Order: sequence, then C-alpha cells, then structure tokens
Amino acid sequence: MSDHIFLSHSSKDDNLVKQLRQLLELHGQIPWVDSRELTGGDDLKARIEESIRTARHFLVVISLDALDSEWVERELEIALDEAEQRKDGYKVIPVVLPGTPMRIFKRSFPGDPLYIEVADAPNGLSEALPAIFAALGLELPADYQGKESVAAKPLAELLLKLTDPQIEKKENLYWVTATAELEYIPADTAERGIHSRRYKFTSPLIRDEKRGRDDNLEELRWYIERYFQWPVGVFKDRAMKTEANLPAWGKALYDAALQAESAREPLTAWQGQSGSRRFSVQVDFEPPEGSSEDEAAQFREAAVELLALPWEIMHDSSGFLGQGGEAVQVRRRLPNRKQTSTLRATLPIRVLLLSPRPEIDKNGKPVGYLDHRSSALPLIEAMEQLGEGLVRVDILRPPTFPALKAKLKQAKDHDQSYAVVHFDGHGVYDRKVGLGALCFEAARDSGKLGKRLLELVHAKDLAAELRAYGVPLMVLDACQTAKAELDPASSVAAKLLEEGVGSVVAMSHSVLVETASRFVTAFYQALAQGGRVGDAMLVAQAALFGDRFRGKKMGAGDLELQDWFVPVLYQDRDDPQLFTCRPGETEQRLAQKGRELQLGKMPAAPEHSFIGRSRMLLHVERLLAQEQYAVIRGSGGLGKTALATELGRWLLRCGRFQRAAFVSLEPHCVQDVRGVLDALGRQLLPQYSVATYPEQEGDALALARQPVERALRDHPTLLLLDNMESVLPDHAG
Repeated sequence: MSDHIFLSHSSKDDNLVKQLRQLLELHGQIPWVDSRELTGGDDLKARIEESIRTARHFLVVISLDALDSEWVERELEIALDEAEQRKDGYKVIPVVLPGTPMRIFKRSFPGDPLYIEVADAPNGLSEALPAIFAALGLELPADYQGKESVAAKPLAELLLKLTDPQIEKKENLYWVTATAELEYIPADTAERGIHSRRYKFTSPLIRDEKRGRDDNLEELRWYIERYFQWPVGVFKDRAMKTEANLPAWGKALYDAALQAESAREPLTAWQGQSGSRRFSVQVDFEPPEGSSEDEAAQFREAAVELLALPWEIMHDSSGFLGQGGEAVQVRRRLPNRKQTSTLRATLPIRVLLLSPRPEIDKNGKPVGYLDHRSSALPLIEAMEQLGEGLVRVDILRPPTFPALKAKLKQAKDHDQSYAVVHFDGHGVYDRKVGLGALCFEAARDSGKLGKRLLELVHAKDLAAELRAYGVPLMVLDACQTAKAELDPASSVAAKLLEEGVGSVVAMSHSVLVETASRFVTAFYQALAQGGRVGDAMLVAQAALFGDRFRGKKMGAGDLELQDWFVPVLYQDRDDPQLFTCRPGETEQRLAQKGRELQLGKMPAAPEHSFIGRSRMLLHVERLLAQEQYAVIRGSGGLGKTALATELGRWLLRCGRFQRAAFVSLEPHCVQDVRGVLDALGRQLLPQYSVATYPEQEGDALALARQPVERALRDHPTLLLLDNMESVLPDHAG
C-alpha cells in the first residue's frame, strides 16, 4: 500500500480538482491524479486500477458530469470493491459539488454514505477542507463549524448639514460660521425622521493670523505635528495644556453644533436610541450661482475651515462621543451632485496594497524612509483570519501610478474589481498647485535599486483615474491626505469621494508611523470581523485613545500622545459592510497549520520579533523582483540568516510565493549535491528521498530532480540556502 490519495473526477471538473490537489499538497498530502501520473505508452486501465487499490484512500468528486462519466463509474466500482476487501480503514469518500441532486449520486453507492458537500460559495472548498481532512484521518471530526454570517447592526444617524459658510474676523482673529440644519435619520426606515429649523452655527475654535496663543486650532496642529520632536520641558508643559483643553474645546464644538433650540427635537430622538449611532457632518462647498470670483473663493475657504474642524473631539459633558459602551461614529460628507456609481463588494473581497518607497526627489535629495511593512503587515495579519475564500490581498509591484492604473483596469476587465485600495506611504499638500498629492515611485526609475525617484500624483489626477472603478473603500495611510486650504475638494480624500469612491479613510494632519500602524491593525481586525467601515473606524480610534504610548524618544523618555482624532472618515452616504461572514474555528486552524507547513524547515522567528533592517529587507525584496536569486553577504554573526528567513516569511505571507524550503550547507548538514537535493525535496514532497534513485542507475540525479522541478513549477517557491561559505573555495582558490 502506498500513502497517496486517489482523486477520481470528470475532466470537466479539472479546475476545482486542481485547487483541491494544491490544497492537499500544501498540507503535506500526496494526491494521485491521472493527468499528472500517466504518460504515453502506459497501460491506462492497469495503472489506474493499481493506483486505486494501493491508495491510502479514494476520494471521488461528484458532479453531474462525473455521474455521466464511464471512467468515474469504473474507478468507483474498483474502489468500492477494494474497500470491501481491505480491513485497514480504506475509505471511499464522496465530495459533492454544488448543483448535484442527492437522489442521483446516492444510486452509485451502497448503503447510505456520509458525503462531504461543497457549498456554492467563494470559500466552499476551503470550508469543506476540515471535513475532508477528518475523512482522511488527518483530523478528528468536530462539531460542524461552517462560515458564520455577520449582520450589520441597525444604525441611527444624526446629520448636521452646514450651508452658506462664511469667515468672520475681528482684528487678527477669525472663525467660521454657517447655516445649520439638523436631521435625525432613524435606523428603522419605517420610523419618521425629524428635521430641525435652520439655525446659525458659529465655530468656537478660532484662528489667529499672527499664530498667537489664542489660536486653539494652531495649538492643536502644533501638538500633533511638532510636539513629538522634543517632548520635554516647556514643550511638554504646552502639550499638557493642550491635552487638558481637548474636552473643553470638544464641549464648545458640541454646544455650537447641537444645542440650538430648534435642534433639540432631532437631538433628543437620536440620543434616545440604544443601538449603534452615527454623527455626520455635511458641508456644502459649492458657492451660489452668480457669485463673483472673490465671493466664491471666500465661500470655499470657509468650507475648508468647516471640514477641518476636529469634529471627532466633540464632547457631551460626559465624555467624547467616541467613548463608552454606546460610542458614536463620526464622519464627514460632501453633497456630491455628480452621477457616480460605487461598486457593491462581493466575496472574495479583493484588497490592493500600495507601499511606494521612493528614495530621492527630482532634485536628488533623499526622501524620508518609512518601514514598508508598517501598514502592510498588520493588514495581512488581519486578513489571514479569513482565508483565501473570503479575501485576497494583492501587493502592487512596482508601486507606480501607471502600474496602479493597469492593475485596476485588469481587475475590472476580469470581473475581479478591488473592494479596498490601501495606500501606505507619503502624502503632502502641494501649495504650489493647491492640491493634495500622494508620493509614488516614478515609473521610469522602477528598476534602479536604492535610487527610486519620487513622483507626485495630485488629487485631481488620482481621482480621474479611479472614477470609473467605484472602489468601495480607499485607505490613505499617508500624512495630510484630508488637508485642504482654499478648496474643500482639493484634498485627496474629498476629491476621491467626489469622483465615486464610497468611503475614504484619511489623515487630517501629519501622523506618526506608530500611530498609523496601530490604527491600521485595529481597523482591519474590526473590518474582518464584519463591522461596517464606520464601526472599524470607531474601534481603531478607540484603540489609539486607550493606549497613548507612541514609543520612546532618545533623551526625552516615553512619548505619549492624544492623536486618536487624526484618522478621519469621508463617506458619500452608505457605510458598507464588506465582510458579511467569518470562517469557522477549524477552518482557521487548518489554514494556520497550512501556512506553517509552507515554511518548510525554515528556522523559527526570533522570540523578540524581527526589529530594524527594514531598508535592507526592501532592497532584497526589490532585487528578487528583478532577478531569480539574491545573495546576502557579510561577516559571521551579523544576522544574514535572520534577514533571509524574515524575508522568506514575509514573501509567503504577502502571496509572492506559496511556500519555502530552507537548507543549511554546513558540512554536518549536507555532504554533496545529492544531499542538498534530498533536503529540498523532503520539504516540497511527502516521502521524497534521493535514495530512491541509486547513483549507479543511469543519470540518477536528473531523475531525482524531476519531481522536485515539477513541485517548483506547481507552486511558486522560495529556496533559502544558508552558510554558502561552507562550499565556496577557500582563500587559496
């Protein structure tokens, strides 16, 4: 008896059987499929019967096509006969595909067999994997835990509409005013909404043209963008005063927006809701027809000030709106009068991640470097909870603007549009052109290692390219992506919203890498658990609020910061729930086990985790995008192995490779080329051994290579050869 599993199927089900074969292989099993085992000149019937009778188990994929196949019928007869004769647990396992009537397929089986049904869903096969593994004896059967549906909770909304924005001045101080209207939108559409009369809104937060201490908005900007540089002494005193003022500023903003007499009825109705609640601010930024250029400019500038107000810090005397068991979501809306269409996301949810890391600008000056995995790693960790059936993450390579355009078009043409586009990198507000911009790597320099040129892509150009795709969610993990100065639509976030992106998560100020990383971690974990975008936003802001530690500053000690209100949410109207189901515990555990097997014999990750060397990691990653191999060279003890294995783990997690194999070339590990091949083969193929191919029999090494080479073709694989110096010539050559 062999250890293989015979897969019987109709050739019309080849695509699904290929997926099943690959899943079994990646979990260390040996599937036997006739198309991969038989060659010209073989005795077809004899080879197939032998393989069925010597198999560990027989797995038959049942479909209408399979039931109509004479080959499947014959193979099933042989397997049932073998199962009757053998007493070693040989099993005939039916895996039933969607659309196959039970009454038909049961005619082919004696008795009443326990079958495994593949659900008609994107993750149907992966969801059936625990039952398949249990049938094969690889798992003990457990209580059925299929995917769990997650329903979004009803949501009551309070919408503050601000129109006719104006800037009022007194001496060197100025503030913004607007006409306000408050609307209560109940969670139950059958319930009547409530509209207030119009009333005047006057911002309690002011600006000082001379940037004096009365300028609380400037104090807030200084606190977020400058204080972290040296958080000691008088600067710390100033920061503590700003932190102490946050509740008072938030209460003043709350009163100005919601405490008018005519706002009482909708506010009271909204406050009386015990479920999920949301507060939305909608600012009209289009001046009335017939306005002069000066009037229009003043109108837009005032609208910018309204959107820039820190609505997230609103405080109702008991706490900030985002605090407590009945925390409130806060978002910004723009009255979009364009006809746009936002894609309705379907499973699997497709995520496109961009992490441009340009190194020099057009003047040859270096660009500040950010760890290229600061957002990517927590995003992928959160998505790993769901498995490939529910989500797929693609990383854009190279991260250039033309590559983004091509990727979006390719996905749409193949009916695989992206539901989430995540940009992790630098963002700026370009005062020369009055627009926000994202920093991409220039396409013409995408092949130069260490000299990637920065290319600014302004909000207008970015939005023009994205408008046809209707992306439901775009996350801008980049500084100042919600910033504007003279026109509200000049920020990257607002421009994308205007052109049809359904939801945009952006940063109102420059943001610390640590803050962004923590925010992304909590945001995607909540999103993966079935929360709406607004729910995930609230969870992530609460995570920042609950832990204000942002690292250590050399010479200054711990840095603590209240910056939870820097990430902001722009939405059109709807708040989508992207993930409507979660996989069962067994499915998640098997997926984790599969990921561990795919690492081969790679050394375990260090207990202290991998720290630093991010630039070097990126350099080798880029090199492997251009070449088939890379060499990491250095003196002993410098961490070459740690760097290589961390790169291997990362490239597997982000989908660049499907598995890895690790071999140390130290003399006590392998003796020769056959030893290296044997060490690789044992990680890629169950029960592989070079000893099966004796050296004295012809070109044994070439024959021994063939199954390894096929395994490498089947699954993109990263090979790590450690201690190469052991086999290199010595100093004398």
